[in-house]
Order: sequence, then structure tokens, then C-alpha cells
Amino acid sequence: MRVILASSSPRRAALLKELIDDFEIIHPLCEENTKEILPDKAAMELAVKKAEEVFKNIDGDRNAVIIACDTIVCFNGEILKKPKNYDEAYATLKKLNAKEHCVYSGVCVIVGGEKRVFCDCSKVLFKRNSEEEIRGYIVRYKPFDKAGAYGIQDDALVERCEGSVNNVIGLPTEKLKLFI
Repeated sequence: MRVILASSSPRRAALLKELIDDFEIIHPLCEENTKEILPDKAAMELAVKKAEEVFKNIDGDRNAVIIACDTIVCFNGEILKKPKNYDEAYATLKKLNAKEHCVYSGVCVIVGGEKRVFCDCSKVLFKRNSEEEIRGYIVRYKPFDKAGAYGIQDDALVERCEGSVNNVIGLPTEKLKLFI
């Protein structure tokens, strides 16, 4: 069986490796934008968009299993984007500091040409981080490719996570294994 991860995230690839030994990676080239304002719906819509784009690029190979995911961080109803620079990362981390937020990962699995779509949600509480800790985090980890401007795997800013840590990293493997 041909398994394809539709992602450019090295973190997603590492997580999928925990479930499947042999898979290909095809980077979806579609735009990651949505008008959807509900974070779970937005994450699922973007995952479907990525999976469909890769499915088209392999000429609809019905023997392939395609896995695509999109992760969104939401705070007080606001979807937080990936920061473009230091200042945006700093503003996002200050906003999340000592507060709880939700992380949604929408997943689309195409099996035999049919889509299976789901979303997982985890709650994350940031510890109270000093301004120096936040600035140091940005300099050290350069979180510009991460939703919410942080990686939970860095073990630096987070006090606790309720739900799947892998979901926060970018691929809810616990639920995904039920769909593949």
C-alpha cells in the first residue's frame, strides 16, 4: 500500500513515522487560507484542501492512502496565525502568556478515493513566563513556522496540556490510527 503524507512539516513526518514505517512525502502547493471562522472547521477545510491537491497530483491513484493535516491555535475566539517575524511571535506569545488556549488539528485521510475527515482539540496552558524568557524562546527556537508561535515539544513555555500532545505538535496520532 502506498502511503503519502501531504505535508512539508518535519514534525508531522516524525509523528507519522511512529505509526507507519514506509511513506512518501509530497508537499501540497495549495494556498493555506480559509474564510471559515470556526477553528475546527477551518483546520478540517485546510486539511481537505491539502489532501485533495496531492490526490490530484498523483492522478487519483485509488490505491494510495493520503494523509493531510492542518493545525490551528485559537485564543479567545481568535485564530492565531504563524508569525512572520520576531515582533509577531513576541505579540502572540505575550497574548498566550499564563493563559489557556485551544489547539485544533484537522485531518483528512483519503483511502480508496474516499475522504475521512476529523478534528482533534487539545487545551494548552502557558506558565507565567517573564519577558526575558519569551524573548529568549524566540531567539533560540525561531518559531516562525509554528501556529501560535511555539512548539510544545520545546518544553519551554507550557505548564500543561489537556489532550493529545501530538495534536499540539501537529498530528493527532492517537485518533489518526483509527482512520488508516
